[in-house]
Amino acid sequence: MAKEISNFELIPETTCIEFVGAANPDVVKVLRGKVRFVALKAVKVRAVCVKFKGAASSDGPAMSAKDWRIAADQRTAALAESSLLLSDGQMDIEKLRFYCIKQSTLLEEGPHEYDFSFSLPGDLPPSFSLQYGWLRYCLSATIAQSGILSRSSKVATEITVKRHRLPSLAVALYVPTVRYGGRRPQTISYEFEVPKVVTPAQNTVQFSGKIAYLDESARIKSIMIRLEQFEVYRTISNDERRPTVLLKQRRPPRPMPMTFDAKEYPVNPNIWMVADQPLVFELSLAHHAMVTHIASPLTDVIHKIRLRMIFEDISQKELALTFPLVISSVLSESTHQQDSDLNRVPSYEEANSRSSVSHGRITVDDYHSTLMDSTIALTPDGQDDELPGYAEVNVPGARRHTVSGILGIPRSASTEPSVSDLRNATVNGLLYVDSHMFL
Repeated sequence: MAKEISNFELIPETTCIEFVGAANPDVVKVLRGKVRFVALKAVKVRAVCVKFKGAASSDGPAMSAKDWRIAADQRTAALAESSLLLSDGQMDIEKLRFYCIKQSTLLEEGPHEYDFSFSLPGDLPPSFSLQYGWLRYCLSATIAQSGILSRSSKVATEITVKRHRLPSLAVALYVPTVRYGGRRPQTISYEFEVPKVVTPAQNTVQFSGKIAYLDESARIKSIMIRLEQFEVYRTISNDERRPTVLLKQRRPPRPMPMTFDAKEYPVNPNIWMVADQPLVFELSLAHHAMVTHIASPLTDVIHKIRLRMIFEDISQKELALTFPLVISSVLSESTHQQDSDLNRVPSYEEANSRSSVSHGRITVDDYHSTLMDSTIALTPDGQDDELPGYAEVNVPGARRHTVSGILGIPRSASTEPSVSDLRNATVNGLLYVDSHMFL
């Protein structure tokens, strides 16, 4: 084959596929390109095939988040040895084939060129490479010569898949916020307003809060805040459309926490705090080790803001809250100029509505949550440092409430939400919920 074929090239139109919004298999991107080669003499081939394939691997630490935090703090080399790692989980993400020639064909001497195209589903997880996991996509072309003893010729190139929650940096200024509120009975009430999505290009994330004292024992000494990132590794796929084929050792997901920024805000205990006195907090997003949000079958990267209120009265237990935060990349300038599939740049409304029907990653942590007016009410006691889970909120007797920026799905107590429920969940950019709500 080497003597009969030369200048074998695989030329995709782009090596980077970018999606906006949450995973949606109905949103399709088309990857096109050409296969070129020169036949030095007449040659018979049985196939010219182009393949698009994705693969993922995960071998995260087999210990709890608390143990991992201790290991990181102590810098203990022994805890980083492979003996503490999960058995390696590998899986295929997508396998697509396009045949330029599918049956035995005699090719004449000279140059040959064939077009190919792939319809890539909009729920492809993004490419990434982390310390204990990776996900990659490869585009390859093969010329198979006829004959039992004939060799094949192959070329390949890497394709990068990206997923953004924001179509542009300018849109980041108009991202809706989520309000979280609650109280400690007869002591203190609070409400915090946090952006739903931010991008590292903003350099900082700002959020506000209102605190009202209900008793003398509620006077706050200081407020501690920090930004955390969790890399979560699994050996079994959590994607129903892409299950793990080989039998792997089933172990619970293990998060690796990393704190990027921590600040302390002193509070004057002599000032009586009331609800109409807003507080503003700021955390840095400029960290070289920060990874944007990832949702994939074997690996997730999630972020959250932790807040602790420390009281002057030592008899008062610290009040701890956690707020989910999506840290997203934005579309590249080249994608803004021309979206090859939609023939236009996706609007923020489209990106946000796609987010509304996502699989939903990190939510309101492990708190028992209730709905209170237009806020999410948090009960902060009993916090668990393990992997945050999903929370189903049941508000007996509640009617229709408005929740800005959080997915609300009207549903009955005994049935799953229908497609029409999902489509009707958003009205004028706001999301609604009846007596049940999924966070």
